[in-house]
This record gives sequence, structure tokens and C-alpha cells, in this order.
Amino acid sequence: MLAPCRFAFIATLTISVILVTGAGFAEVLVVCPERFTDAVQQWVRYRTAQGYEVTQIPSEISADKLNQEIKQRCKPQMPEAILLVGDVPSTEPADASQSVPTHYRKAEIIAPYGGDQNIATDNPYGDLDGDDVPEIPVGRFPVNRPEDLERMIARSIEYESNENFSRWRRQINLVAGVGGFGPVIDSIIENSTKTFLITQIPAAYQTTMTHANWQSPFCPDPRNFRHTVIRRFNEGCLFWIYLGHGHLHTLDRLHVPGGAYPIFEYQDASRLDASRGSPIALLFCCYAAAYDAPDDCLAEAMLRTKGGPVAVVGGSRTTMPYAMTTFGSALIDGYFQPHPGTLGKILIRAKRELASSAATSGNRFWFDRIAGLLGHSASQRNAERREHIQLFNLLGDPLLRLPAPESVAVTTPRIVKQGEKIQVQIESPIAGEATVELIARRGTPRKPIVDRTQLTFKDADLADLQKEYVRANNQELDRLQQEITAGAHQFHLALPQDFFGPAHARIYIRGRTGFALGSSDIHVERLKESKPTDGG
Repeated sequence: MLAPCRFAFIATLTISVILVTGAGFAEVLVVCPERFTDAVQQWVRYRTAQGYEVTQIPSEISADKLNQEIKQRCKPQMPEAILLVGDVPSTEPADASQSVPTHYRKAEIIAPYGGDQNIATDNPYGDLDGDDVPEIPVGRFPVNRPEDLERMIARSIEYESNENFSRWRRQINLVAGVGGFGPVIDSIIENSTKTFLITQIPAAYQTTMTHANWQSPFCPDPRNFRHTVIRRFNEGCLFWIYLGHGHLHTLDRLHVPGGAYPIFEYQDASRLDASRGSPIALLFCCYAAAYDAPDDCLAEAMLRTKGGPVAVVGGSRTTMPYAMTTFGSALIDGYFQPHPGTLGKILIRAKRELASSAATSGNRFWFDRIAGLLGHSASQRNAERREHIQLFNLLGDPLLRLPAPESVAVTTPRIVKQGEKIQVQIESPIAGEATVELIARRGTPRKPIVDRTQLTFKDADLADLQKEYVRANNQELDRLQQEITAGAHQFHLALPQDFFGPAHARIYIRGRTGFALGSSDIHVERLKESKPTDGG
């Protein structure tokens, strides 16, 4: 976490654009300074072809006045989303032709921890009734140059029209730091992450973990940690998630006996190149998305890069473990609904979860209970969650349409024995290349884990760390791949002799115009060891 920083801005604005329905009611609002009027037309034309129409409204010189204008334009029908085009002004007086103001809210819960006096937030633009909970999704393209805006718009369009239906669409890559809050809190954070992996992400999806803890089997060769993190991004994935400490220009460091290695830094953004599929980056950490800072924050640097993420969701100031975990859980949960819709709508649902005083999911109940055991009263938890509604912002297109896979019905035996062959039956809605796998459940080691009590920097030992990292992220027990038609199929896969415990059969189908996936739970029983016979 950073020491307190103070950013003084005078917010002004010159031009706004509104997308409205044929009936004349605002459906999407686009706030755009004069400098970006030409560049934003690519986005306007694209969304217009999807059913929106464009009109203009007068500009305002402050965030509050702009907010008042937005509320007037939202009557009697709420817009679908609000898009802000431009960075926050960083000069006094502000150049109204190049920037879009943001709001500031007084920091209370986080102030004793990070020293923050205020919170930069775009949340009030979407809050029509003044209860600090948005009704309208808000996103921002934080740009200073028209060419950066053109690149971000092109990436959004490419994301929605991408015809690469390979397995990056089921891939979720996580990077975790070390809390450093003490054994109890760190253990809770680690267990929360494990729960998140096992219970919230469906078994049909592939996950990887890269953990900045040299004692973890998910930690690669420390010398290559940063390169591994970048490679995980560049291989393409649905979500690229970081959970840990963060700063304005860097994520945390991997600390090892006698040294430390960076996880990801500002200059690393230029190395991002997710050519198959740009991920949505979720930065659950402090300050990495402080979009109002005089210099670009880490999230802005990532977005500006040609091969960077399609969007970033992150905190603009100090973030707290309980509320941040609750928000992240709700955000991911929103994607796995039957019809996720747009990124902006998922964000709204997650923020409403933060506003709710009652747990609406099993994980939220668990998070609340743990926080209560640590001495956080219900009122304290409520205040922390509501402050994080302001803290987390979307840098990207709130109308970004998220891919929704078709569902494959998968049938397998529920209980099997070690070494058995398993019949996997499916009913596929599409034709394509099918990848069928038997996998160990997340959190169930494929091979026994060896505790690391010391770290030596011999090449052979570090190479072993890298091999163990690869093994830890490989839960595959058996696999086959073949072209199939739509309809019923069956496959036969074999369990290895040495595995027992919870497992899944899962399938991914790469079609020409879409993709489909599904899974089925399996429990592999351990064979009873035969008793040794007596000699005589």
C-alpha cells in the first residue's frame, strides 16, 4: 500500500454525446471531450448498428453539474450504460477539451490503513437516487491521445467479433501475492482463494495459479516469476486476475531468502501481447487503478498497450481484504450466470451485492462469518463494503458483450475405482473439435506435494521448482481430442492407477461460430490394499 497521496484537480468538460432510442429516451450516454469526437465515432457507429442512436447535449464544467445533467437526461427511462471518454484532468485550470472529471468521496474505513483522504470514483455518474449504489453501469476509456482511444475501441470490437474459439475462452489465470497481514489473516486470504477456485469457477473451466510464495508448489523459478506472469497473460484467457498488494505503478514482489523479484511493473505493460484473446484484467489490490493520478497508473498502462487487456476492473485507492474478496466473488459469480450480458451489468450486480446487508450466496455467508470471527461487527462490514462500491471502477467499455458458451450435457458414473476405464457420454449442441478430459478437482494434488523448507539458488534446484509449478497447474488424468458432429457421442478414458479422490470429466468443443463446454463430477475410490500373507 502506498503512503497517502493528494491529487488536486479542477474538473471541466466541453462536449457530451448521448445514444438514445428512437423514442427519444437516453439509452447510452457517452461523455466525450472535443479532442476525441472524431475518434469516438468508430465506437458510435458500431453501437449504432446494434440499435442505438446518437445525439449531443451541452457540456458542464464540473463533475457535479455533469451528474445533474445526466440525471435530467435519464428521465423517464434509465440509460443502458454511461461511457466516459478521456482521462481525469491533471492541470489547473483543467483543459476542458481533453479530459472528463471524476468524483471524489471522503475516505473513512480505509483512511487509517492507507492514509487516503478521498476516493476517486466514477460511481456517482450511475447513481440516480443518491444512495451511493449505482443503477447504471459506468465505464471509462482513460485516454490522453486519439490514437489510444482508437486502439481501445478496436480491441472492444475485436473482442466481440473474435472468431478464435480455441480454449483460451475457458481459461482463467490467477496471480496471487502474499498478504503479509500475519499468519491468521494470510491463512484466511489463502483459504478464500482456494474456496473461490474450487466452488465458484465451474469445473468446465481451466484455471492456473501463479503464487508469489516460494514455499508454494504454484511458485515457479523466482528468477522467471515476472516472465511467467506475462506469459500467462499472453497465452490468452477469459480473466487475468491478480490478488495481493499493489501500488500505483507496480504489483507486489516475490520475497525470497536474501532478495526479492517483481511480480509485474509499469514497464512490463509494453510486453503484453494476448494475440489469441484479450483478457479482462481484475486487479484486486490497492492503487493499481488510480486513474486520477497525474501519471498513468498501472491499469492505464496495460490498457494503452496494443496487446493489453480489453478492460480492467480495479481499485483507485487502498483496498481491504474482506470487502475486496466479497466484491471479487460477486463479480466472478456474475459471469457464470446463464446469460452474463455485458461487463457493465456484471459490475452493477457485484456492487449491489456489496450494498446488501444480507448474504445472498454461500461464499458471501462464509466471508461474513470469518470477518465476524476476526472482530468485524455487522456495521463495520457494511461500511467497508459500501466504501468499496466507490473504490472499484471499470476502465473499459461498459457495453462490452461477454461470450456465453453453449452447454454440453455430460454423463458419467458418479463413483469409480482407481485405474478404471470410464465411459463419458455427451449431448453436444454444436459440431467442432472436442477435447475430452479427466481431471483431478482443483485443490486435489495430482501428485503428493513436498513441503519446501529451504530455497537454494542452484540451477538444478530452481529447475525443479519450475517443473513442480508446471505439475501443480496440470490436473489432467487422461485426455482425447477428435472432431464431432452435433448430437450424442461417447468416449472412453482411463484413470491412472495411482490417483484417487474427487475428479471431473469435462469437455470443450471448438466450433466454427461458437463454443460449448460442460462437466460431470466423479469420485475415484481408493483400492483396498491387499493384506500381506503370513509366511510358514
